[in-house]
Amino acid sequence: MQAPSLRRSGTYELITTTKDEVVCNLLTKMKDMLKPLHKMSPSLDRLANTLLSWAEAATQKKTLCKFYIIWKLHKKANHLGVRSRPIASNIGYATAQLSHFRHCQLQTAVFGHPHVLRDSLTLIRELEQWRINDEDNVDQLTADVAATLPVN
Repeated sequence: MQAPSLRRSGTYELITTTKDEVVCNLLTKMKDMLKPLHKMSPSLDRLANTLLSWAEAATQKKTLCKFYIIWKLHKKANHLGVRSRPIASNIGYATAQLSHFRHCQLQTAVFGHPHVLRDSLTLIRELEQWRINDEDNVDQLTADVAATLPVN
């Protein structure tokens, strides 16, 4: 059973179907989502077929995403005293190739934006270059990504 705070937040939902039904429903949703590509051009038709064949091969295993925990010791504990968040691994899952394809499509636009940094190390390197006087009035804002792109 999931922690009540995760269900209330809308991050997770309680699933009452079987694992096989979840996998089957996922594949059906992917087919519906990729349908428009079949009609656009021969190359997009091939792409959609490739993404579907990878997804179908992955669903033959009848497995769901594996979860692991990222500890967030610097964050406030939830009502259960836990300072972590679950991560769903997309590796080997039916949506892995589709997620990677979308990531590649968006990568140039996202990382081409002047205010988006690749990683924390880039932020550290940039901050080390700043020269701020004591009398300067400087506001700094950073944000962490709340949700990424997996199509689960």
